[in-house]
Amino acid sequence: MAPLPALMLMTAAAAQSPYPTDAVLHELAKTCFTRSAKSPGSPGFVAESIESWKKSALANGWLPLPDGTFLNSANDQAARYGIEALNHSLFGNFARSGRKGPSDVPLLGGDIFKKHVAGRTLYLSIFGIEEKSVWVSECRIHDLLGDGISENPIASRDIGKIVQHRLGKKRGPFGSDRYRWEATQGTISEIDIHFGFDGWGISPFSKEVRKFDPYAPYGLTIVAGSHRAIVVN
Repeated sequence: MAPLPALMLMTAAAAQSPYPTDAVLHELAKTCFTRSAKSPGSPGFVAESIESWKKSALANGWLPLPDGTFLNSANDQAARYGIEALNHSLFGNFARSGRKGPSDVPLLGGDIFKKHVAGRTLYLSIFGIEEKSVWVSECRIHDLLGDGISENPIASRDIGKIVQHRLGKKRGPFGSDRYRWEATQGTISEIDIHFGFDGWGISPFSKEVRKFDPYAPYGLTIVAGSHRAIVVN
């Protein structure tokens, strides 16, 4: 008979439920698949997409995450700090670089929501920038993981079931899985899957950069949206 600690570990492993991939992707589809009916790149496209996502989030039971840390759990605080750092590490310099005062490109959105889905605590963040030649709109679901899930739970077949279109897959930004399908006016046609915790393989003491994915330290991040010209500045 196995020692008691080993037996307890085996029992816990056997009892661990599989990741609820379908439920999580269903939430993404309900909230993030509809966006502005304008053509991507037209004036107001990003702002309208963000407003559409915010309305969908509230209609689908996502609760705004308050900005007062005394109201948040430790996980909520970690999610908020991480998402805000992500926004500024990706696009903060772009919004300020080479511009003065009121002509700065505003960071749009920034809203963060929370919801419990199939036993998981998920966070939703909405973000974008927009100017003449550059636009980015992202509606993201984050799962901080940290509970023994060591492999990416989302595969091509899972995306296919939700999208119900013929998919193309390639390597996306920072080594993510990027899925694309035929675009339809007013809906998204691109998803990036970022998974992992080792996204900061960077050191000021070494010229070698092993890996850099600003999304990855937050566990699983699913990004629905669209990008033009840049992802990071």
